[in-house]
Amino acid sequence: MSRTVVKPKRQSWRVHLSRPIQVRNGPKLETLADVRDFILAEPGHVQDRPLWQLAAAALLDAAENGGPIALATRRMENALFLQARWGSK
Repeated sequence: MSRTVVKPKRQSWRVHLSRPIQVRNGPKLETLADVRDFILAEPGHVQDRPLWQLAAAALLDAAENGGPIALATRRMENALFLQARWGSK
């Protein structure tokens, strides 16, 4: 008997976030691609922070594996909130 392997649905980088994110003094992030571009534009020391790593992992999971968009949105909001609170040093 052969088994059928069901691959997760791959989404597009053009998929919209659960809700738009307005970055203070910055762009409005509406799609997974917007978030990707925003993270990649951050300095390396910011990208290396654990919360940014979690946001990036959720983003990749959403775009590449059909993971939950709401999780990617929330992780990005958390990273931005804490960056604003702690400063972007």
